[in-house]
Amino acid sequence: MTDRFITPSKITAWLDCAHFLTLKHQVEDGLRETPGGGMSAFARLLADKGLQHEQSCLADYAARGLNVFEVPGRERHESFASWARRVGNPMSDGHDVIYQLPMVHAGIRGIADFLVKVIGADGLATYEPVDAKLARKEAKPG
Repeated sequence: MTDRFITPSKITAWLDCAHFLTLKHQVEDGLRETPGGGMSAFARLLADKGLQHEQSCLADYAARGLNVFEVPGRERHESFASWARRVGNPMSDGHDVIYQLPMVHAGIRGIADFLVKVIGADGLATYEPVDAKLARKEAKPG
């Protein structure tokens, strides 16, 4: 049995179909084949536009002179949890913007498109997530 992390994508799919997680877990456990199909041309267009917008946002942060940290990508065959541990906590380094940070907490995992540092009225720095696109792997117009 594999680790059972909940992701934003799984939550969205579960809201559309309550049986989704059962089927997804069967695929993850090798009991069922991964369904084929892929994306339609329109879904691919939406995903590509989303990725282009994300790259424009990244370029804009850099052009404004902000300290942007781009998280190193996930290695081939590296688990999500291992990737998150390897990346660590770049927020502690005080970057203005962190791009593509993997996070795992209490069985939920996700990747923040951008975390942008905000200085509060009390002078303390926090990070706010900024979502810049539709999805990394497939468009989700729903």
